[in-house]
Amino acid sequence: MTFKKMNTTLHDELLEGIHFRITEHEPETPFFDADNIKKLLDKAKSCGIDILGIECWTSNRLDYFTTVCRDIYVAARKIPESQWADKALEEIMNEYGEKVLEKFPDDKPLFSVEFSGN
Repeated sequence: MTFKKMNTTLHDELLEGIHFRITEHEPETPFFDADNIKKLLDKAKSCGIDILGIECWTSNRLDYFTTVCRDIYVAARKIPESQWADKALEEIMNEYGEKVLEKFPDDKPLFSVEFSGN
C-alpha cells in the first residue's frame, strides 16, 4: 500500500512529525510502528482524507500478517465509516499480540496504509 495517489503537498503535511521506515522490500511504501500509525490515522481523519486500507507486517523479517479494507470491514461489522480505522487497528494489534508477540516479543508490528487520491 502506498501514497502514490496523493499530491505532494498533502503527502508532506500528513507525514510531518511522523516517523516511518522505508525498506528494500517495498521502497515506495512507508512503514509505521504502532505509535506512528495511530498518529497518522488521526491526522488523516482530521484532514478529511479517506483511509481505504491498513496492512500489517512483522518488523524483523517483513513477513506479511494481514490486510483490512474499509469497505469490507464496514459492511461486515455494520459500523460507521468514521470508526472503522481505529477499530480495525485495535483488532489487528490484538491479533498480532496473540499470534506473533507471544512467541516473538521483539518482532513488533509494522503498518502501511492506503489513502484515497485526494
